[in-house]
Amino acid sequence: MFEIFSIGGFILFAMITAGSIALNVYLIRKLLYFNENLDLVVTSSDEFIKHLGKIYEMQTFYGDETLSGLLEHSKQLKEDLQEFKDRYEYGASEKEEKA
Repeated sequence: MFEIFSIGGFILFAMITAGSIALNVYLIRKLLYFNENLDLVVTSSDEFIKHLGKIYEMQTFYGDETLSGLLEHSKQLKEDLQEFKDRYEYGASEKEEKA
C-alpha cells in the first residue's frame, strides 16, 4: 500500500515539476519577444523625434506652438519608453555590473 502512494506521489511530483519547467520556458520566451519588440519601439520613437525636430526647424514651421508641444511630448514619450526598457530589459543587471 505504501509503495502505491510513494509511486503516485512521485508521479504527481514529476508532473508538477515538468509543468513548472514548461511554464518557465514559455514565460522566458515571451519576455525575450517583448524585449526585442521594445527595442524596436524605442528606436522607432527616436527616429520619429529626429524627423519631427527637422520639421520644426524648417522656416515654415519654426516657432509653431503646436509642433513645439508635439516635439516636447514625443521627447517625454521617448524618455518614458527608455525608462521602461531599462527597468524590464533582459540582462539589464549584467550591463549595470559591467559599467
